[in-house]
Amino acid sequence: MILIGTSNKSLLKYAIKNVPLLTKQDKALRAREIIRDTGLRMIPVFEDESKSKVAGVVHRIDLFNISSTKSTLLVNDIMSKDFISVQEDADIADTLRQMVTAGEWYSIVENKNGEFKGILGLEGGMRYFSEEMKDELSTPIMGIYTPDPVYVYEDDEIARVWYLMLKHKYAGFPVVNKKLILKGVITQHDLLKKGYTRPVLESSSPPRKILIKDAMTTPPLSLSYNAQLSEAVELMLKRDIGRVYIVEGGKLVGVIDREDILKFFLNMKRGR
Repeated sequence: MILIGTSNKSLLKYAIKNVPLLTKQDKALRAREIIRDTGLRMIPVFEDESKSKVAGVVHRIDLFNISSTKSTLLVNDIMSKDFISVQEDADIADTLRQMVTAGEWYSIVENKNGEFKGILGLEGGMRYFSEEMKDELSTPIMGIYTPDPVYVYEDDEIARVWYLMLKHKYAGFPVVNKKLILKGVITQHDLLKKGYTRPVLESSSPPRKILIKDAMTTPPLSLSYNAQLSEAVELMLKRDIGRVYIVEGGKLVGVIDREDILKFFLNMKRGR
């Protein structure tokens, strides 16, 4: 656990304060149910029902190897004890910089007694910076987005995207046709919600062939390659999505996610 602490009273303003109760002794299927139904990307695991002390965290990807009906695992068996913890009076910019450096999209916020107060996510960081650094929102995204993202084809089998998510630890992939026209998006939440995680092992019967186009979300949310940063931030916050795909003439050319945006703001803040 990484602990950060300085002084800035505004951090909790941008944190998620109300989360479902999940304890170490709950079944892992309970964690899967919460993430599937709420769309949360990470949930804290509490020591007990008082919801005061956090014992660990469960991410969506932690649930990908759990059978939907046969698992006897407990949350304690799958949770991670390696998470970022930040005090509620910590400096928000320092906290976000630590999160980006560690590759973590969420940190647990605690008071000085180690009691749970909320979760700070990179989306909270985007809200903070969009208020504090309004002039930078007019920046073109061309120099911020990542070109040539990993993609999947709409006629690929669902098992392919499942393996890619486990391999790359990506939360989602753009779906294209043979001409690289963006057709949809496939995310971890899509697979959990539609029961397509662990596709080969969910049933004792031979798996039926499921194509990515049968599970993907459409229409895909995208921006032109010459859009401004404000458009990406507004779209992500309004639709609660982690990334937006960049197109030129309908063809996929890049992706911009929360981490890209936070890196930009943090670099600009450092240069001030």
